[in-house]
Amino acid sequence: MAVKKLTIAVLFSLVSMISACTSQQGAIQTYEPAVKQNVDDAKKWIEIGNASKTVGELDKAIAAFSKVLALGEAHKNPAEISLAYAKLGYVYRTRGELDKAIDFYQKSLMIDKSIGDKQGIAANYGNLGNVYRTRSDFDKAIEFHQKALMLNEAIGDKHGIALNYGNLGLVYLTRGDLDKATEFNQKSLTLNEALGNKEGIALNYGNLGNVYFTRGDLDKAFEFHQKALTLNEALGNKEGVALNYGNLGIIYDTRGELDKGIEFYQKALMLNKTLGVKEGMATNYSNLGAVYETRGDLDKAFEFYGKALAINESMGNKQGMAENYSGLGIVYKNRGDLDKALEFYGKALAINESMGNKKGMAGNYGNLGIIYKNSGKLDKAIEFYQKSLMIAEALGDKKQMAAVYGNLGNVYRRRGELDKAIEFHQKALTLNETLGIKEGIADNYGNLGNVYDTRGELDKAIEFHQKALTLNEALGRKAGMALSYGNLGNAYEQKGNKAEAKRSWQKSIELYKQIGSPNAEKVQKALNDLK
Repeated sequence: MAVKKLTIAVLFSLVSMISACTSQQGAIQTYEPAVKQNVDDAKKWIEIGNASKTVGELDKAIAAFSKVLALGEAHKNPAEISLAYAKLGYVYRTRGELDKAIDFYQKSLMIDKSIGDKQGIAANYGNLGNVYRTRSDFDKAIEFHQKALMLNEAIGDKHGIALNYGNLGLVYLTRGDLDKATEFNQKSLTLNEALGNKEGIALNYGNLGNVYFTRGDLDKAFEFHQKALTLNEALGNKEGVALNYGNLGIIYDTRGELDKGIEFYQKALMLNKTLGVKEGMATNYSNLGAVYETRGDLDKAFEFYGKALAINESMGNKQGMAENYSGLGIVYKNRGDLDKALEFYGKALAINESMGNKKGMAGNYGNLGIIYKNSGKLDKAIEFYQKSLMIAEALGDKKQMAAVYGNLGNVYRRRGELDKAIEFHQKALTLNETLGIKEGIADNYGNLGNVYDTRGELDKAIEFHQKALTLNEALGRKAGMALSYGNLGNAYEQKGNKAEAKRSWQKSIELYKQIGSPNAEKVQKALNDLK
């Protein structure tokens, strides 16, 4: 199974945002001497905290915001105390210490309620919604974002309304409800355009790009990320530019244009290094690891996942660490070291359990199921897939449900329970069609083709592999096209149509070579053995 790329989600945070500068380290160096001259200057401590948070120096950020808190208490300034609590909540959310984040946001909320600061109340509702989204408690996240929206509507804060729409769009995207995600992101975009809020427009373009990417509409995704990039370049928002480069890299990567993907990941990485944005660097390293894993260069993949992990560990970013452990688990799986893969998937699961990140747990259970399937422990594989499915159903995460149905179909095919295999692949197909996830639909067609191949219904197998091929070609997805041609070659070879088998396998080899996949050698062996 190919590595699941980490699409960078642009988070709409209602914590006041700092303006982009060439180097946040420069900002820290500017403000630190100033606070030494006047240690009671809360504004400068806030700037140090903001800049420290951006460059991933989270302990420094906590120290700075704690100083703001102490000053607010000494001055008996409730607004200052509330802001300090909100800022501390933001840092702890980044760290993955979600209970602590909720505690600080709730403290800020209580103060804002006591002083009647409606804008502050709305901001805290939004921030609490973001924490619950990270936790995969989507109903709770929607509840808080709706509260924020209602309050901003009541006070006529249009910028706040646009942010709330964006936040709701992110919840629905994470949940896999792509129609709702499009609807809310479009509402946010329309309002930001009316306000002339170019920073917000760029964020909307990026998020809409992520929705279209999830749908498998790569041309539309590219269009929106390119729009976001053009706008961020015009604004001089370098952090946004780095994020857009990363997202464009993911699209090239998914299309099978791996060299182009690497080029854009490297552009993003260089810019994040210049800015000192550690979280962005970790994401870029992780995506580079995924590309090299696709290529079969597992040493290089291991190196980049390791670099990402080292940064996330230094930041105490638990969510990032969990993702990196999963990436390393995939490398060990592909190396055939299943015990080590289980160990790393287990580490990822332990972190997600500690965070209460149910969506992450569902993914981890799915990965553990793959290991048990590969090691021939099919009952155990089904057990873990069912665990993943139960969480996905509870969350209403239809995309994950479709993935698990597909995995269960593959297990039942391996067991020889072909009717059951077809049933699960059809379930996956129906969900992906409902969601409009074209990449998933193509995979489901291929899986159904494999079942009919096993059944000996070769014409039916060819029909489904051809459907998969046509869709993969439309998506420009080279890895998918190569797989489809390989499967068609298998079916034609069994039918005794050696000419078509040879033609299909040759195309498969050519495509696998284009993306640098080691699968080219496997198909070449089948071609060499063709009598």
